[in-house]
Amino acid sequence: MKRARKNKINFIQDQHGNSVATPDDIVDIFIAYFQNLFATQLTHTAMETNTHHQVTIEDDFSTSTPNEQEILRLIKEMKRDSSPRLDGLNVAFYRAAWPWIKDDVKDFHNTGHLHHELNSTCIVLIPKKTNSVVPQDCRPISLCNVIYKIIAKSLA
Repeated sequence: MKRARKNKINFIQDQHGNSVATPDDIVDIFIAYFQNLFATQLTHTAMETNTHHQVTIEDDFSTSTPNEQEILRLIKEMKRDSSPRLDGLNVAFYRAAWPWIKDDVKDFHNTGHLHHELNSTCIVLIPKKTNSVVPQDCRPISLCNVIYKIIAKSLA
């Protein structure tokens, strides 16, 4: 309870220095700030000079699909007791249930399709300093499901 009170954002200042305190207004300020920050600002000239890569047979990564042992090794290298993500499952669950879920994990590599539920991510704002009053005082982090992390590590 004390931690929740400490981390709660009670007000935030917009780009004009005006303070807002209602939850909906605070959300709107953060959304506007991060949309602007992460927006692509390509000029027409930059898009014209952008070269396209021709895919060749050498670029086919399907021959480098990890096998069961490689995926299990990745899981065993991950921190086992990290807090559960959106799906409520931590690495320890995947290690214990590997015999039953290995086909589901390998399914992505066979089909190239990632189910929408597995791709869900929760974005959390971490304050950079004690009294965060502007959006720049916070940094976003993404809390991904373990299955997503396993797939990302296996692709890397």
